Amino acid sequence: MCSNAIRNCVPLVLALAVTLHSCSIKEDREDCPCWLTLQVPSQGGSHLIVNWVLEASDTVREGILDDEDNLSCTVEVPREKIRLVAVSGADGRFAGVQGLKIEEGRPYPPVYYYQSVLDTRCDSLRDTIRLHKNHAYVNIRDNSQYSSFTYYLCGNSCGFDIDGKVAPGPFRSKADFNDRAYSCIVPRQGDNSLRLDVYLGQELMRSFPIGDIIAQSGFDWTAEDLEDIDLTLDYTDTQVTFTVNGWTHRLTFYYEF
Repeated sequence: MCSNAIRNCVPLVLALAVTLHSCSIKEDREDCPCWLTLQVPSQGGSHLIVNWVLEASDTVREGILDDEDNLSCTVEVPREKIRLVAVSGADGRFAGVQGLKIEEGRPYPPVYYYQSVLDTRCDSLRDTIRLHKNHAYVNIRDNSQYSSFTYYLCGNSCGFDIDGKVAPGPFRSKADFNDRAYSCIVPRQGDNSLRLDVYLGQELMRSFPIGDIIAQSGFDWTAEDLEDIDLTLDYTDTQVTFTVNGWTHRLTFYYEF
């Protein structure tokens, strides 16, 4: 968060700018800082907390924007090309330059992400943080006679690096039952390894390669804003029909539930 100390330093910095040759109006201003203002659009009443990271060649700045206190802040940055990364919805798990990586078995948060490369070779610059949906809800509906079925989503992507690239690592999260369906948040995927594990009590009944099925449905894991996935399972004794966002795929197996 931009502190009052930063704002209170502005008059002092401006006074020094008049006396120092490096910041003189008549001299080369390359050694002077750029004043970068970060802002987030108003969310219309919903509370928004944004963690931001600025990466320059030899410095890293981090802070928080909270729309209950302030929708913008101004920071001093060097005059060069710098990278801005902003994350919201990470539930305190965003680790700055380490990105966001969720331990196996823990639920994935509904995270939003923004990245921009800024040219700060100027006196001042303003950038608006426009967050994009970096997660997908997998909503599962089934016609099973077993009310005690438990579903887990598993894969090889556990989050993202600071540059937004998919972070490899084991992912496993339980789908919660709510409003006559199961739902689980999954991170952006870098391959088609996502699978659905079906448990009856403590026994693993079946694992389905839904990553391949989702890919065949035309779902795009590289989209700037990820869509949610509606998955319907229709069981028979030796066959299960998957319907993904209106696209149907059938698997035949030699096993009875």
